[in-house]
Parts: sequence; structure tokens; C-alpha cells
Amino acid sequence: MLGQSLCKVFKGSELTCWDKDDLDITKEQDVREKIVALSPDVVINAAAYTDVDGAEEEKEMAFR
Repeated sequence: MLGQSLCKVFKGSELTCWDKDDLDITKEQDVREKIVALSPDVVINAAAYTDVDGAEEEKEMAFR
């Protein structure tokens, strides 16, 4: 939700927004490739694991 809001706030700027269907941020190599290819001035990572109870049970996934 934060990422969607940021895309709206910066609408009209030179902006690239990816969602979880576009990029799996748990795959470091994929993230590096996309960022290197884009060569941005700024990167804002608004991803979050928001299931607090689930994070306790799935610590590894929440950490990624």
C-alpha cells in the first residue's frame, strides 16, 4: 500500500514502480539486474512483511 501511494505522490516524475508480480525482492540477483539495467538516481524500497503473527512463525521468510 505504501508503494502504491508513493507512485501516486510522484506521478509525473520519471518513475518506475514494480510490484510483487514484477519483481520478487527475495531474489537478490533479480533485484540487482533490474536496478543495474535501470540505473536510477534513487531507489525506494517500500516492501514489507505485514503479517506480524506470521512473521513470528515464518522468521526466515519475514527476514527475506
